[in-house]
Amino acid sequence: MEQKKLLFADYMRVLATLAVILLHCAGDYLYQFKLGGMDTTRWWICNIYDSSVRWCVPIFVMLSGALLLRPKRVESIPDFLKKRMLRVFIPFLFWGFIYTCYVNRAYIYDIRRPYWPDVWFKVFFEDIYYHLWFVPMILGLYFLVPVFRVFVRHATKFEQEYFLMFWFYVSTIQIYFPHFFLVKFIGWLAYIGYLVLGDYLLTYGFPEKDKRWLYAFGWISLLMTIGATWQVSAHFGIFTEIFYQYLSPNVIFMAFALFVWMRDYDWVAFSARFPRLQAFVQWFSGISFGVYLVHVILLDIFKNGYLFDITFLSNSVMGHQMHVSYGIPLVTIFITIVSTSIIYVLCKIPYLRDWVK
Repeated sequence: MEQKKLLFADYMRVLATLAVILLHCAGDYLYQFKLGGMDTTRWWICNIYDSSVRWCVPIFVMLSGALLLRPKRVESIPDFLKKRMLRVFIPFLFWGFIYTCYVNRAYIYDIRRPYWPDVWFKVFFEDIYYHLWFVPMILGLYFLVPVFRVFVRHATKFEQEYFLMFWFYVSTIQIYFPHFFLVKFIGWLAYIGYLVLGDYLLTYGFPEKDKRWLYAFGWISLLMTIGATWQVSAHFGIFTEIFYQYLSPNVIFMAFALFVWMRDYDWVAFSARFPRLQAFVQWFSGISFGVYLVHVILLDIFKNGYLFDITFLSNSVMGHQMHVSYGIPLVTIFITIVSTSIIYVLCKIPYLRDWVK
């Protein structure tokens, strides 16, 4: 069971990392939404790709809950927090510095001092770069893990279900009616529910007889995400991502269904059948956080041709046009390979390994 759990975690972490990269590769053109003034086919393809992987962040949080809320060994709160800080905060400091320099590169090129109050404000009160919002969010959850360990240890199955149903109500209603009764005062629940949901599904699973309905609802939720995003964007005349939000019910059900399928798949037999793939997945899983942290700067570099004028976009390579239907997967593969190579090389540098991944 423990081997299956570890294999399941490795494959899920790798899948979610690739999904995040694909999401960022597909997302650019969506914001150019304008009825009658854009390539509608291209927008729809980007919408389909983006909608298909909105489960990526919820899966990361659910996986954290599945692995951390019921530890094999008892550990003190200081020991747990120290371990998590070293694993997450240290790489965040390293890459946060890199992205801060990148954002302020004009000052570096001109050998000028930036306006430091603006720099510090962005570091401490905004996101240094758009994908780095995930790190303070997950760190905040880690501070709550010791509390919720007590909860899951003593709560009955029904009590956990009660919490999850209440979280679902608060989190989803908040998106559509942020000032609704109760919701506006406890909207802070947010991603905590995903943390508990991951533990619940790993511990109790999902009834076999109901899985086909869950999977069907997961696919329906995907179609709803695609279609509803178009409808609300057309209605307001601007790209509207309310159905893309990670706490929207359609995304919750997609993540729910995928997590159950991944949990129940026989990864032990799969890894025995494909041992080389398993070895690669295990290795990639270990550096996936570093790949997540570095990939966005590479997307921007190759989007703008900052490196030897090499451009690699979802619709063109070095000025040569290609269709986004295969362009997005190609850019995803390319950025993944380059990101992985950079983290691999950086990990070979003495004393730098723990700072980059």
